Amino acid sequence: MHTFLQAGAMYAEIEEGDRIQTIPVNLGDTTLYPGEWVRKLGQKKRTSFEMMDGYYLRFCGMGEEQGGKVLLFTVNRSQGKTCYAFNYVDRNTLLVGGRQGCSDIIIHRLEKFSELPDDAQKTVEQLSLF
Repeated sequence: MHTFLQAGAMYAEIEEGDRIQTIPVNLGDTTLYPGEWVRKLGQKKRTSFEMMDGYYLRFCGMGEEQGGKVLLFTVNRSQGKTCYAFNYVDRNTLLVGGRQGCSDIIIHRLEKFSELPDDAQKTVEQLSLF
């Protein structure tokens, strides 16, 4: 797995042989389980990550890059090998970035969904980079 930045977001390219742990993670005031969806990470505009209306992040699990934990999310019901990626610091802090610098995402309260909400777009390929 390798991560990269594009258009203000961090992504991970999942490669054959990568070990993705499908384990729950403590995030904000709750535990997020693989297969659950979120629309927004964080509360304040400067320290949050929010999807466009109709798009939700589906938690896939946790990978590892250079000894650090990376949370991986797909969009709606997509099954691609490219995921949104967030470096996990602790239950209240995620980082997006790399050698050029980072921005933090501060999470105190997390709204999650066990089912994809009805307003979700039927087209799942919002995450198309190339």
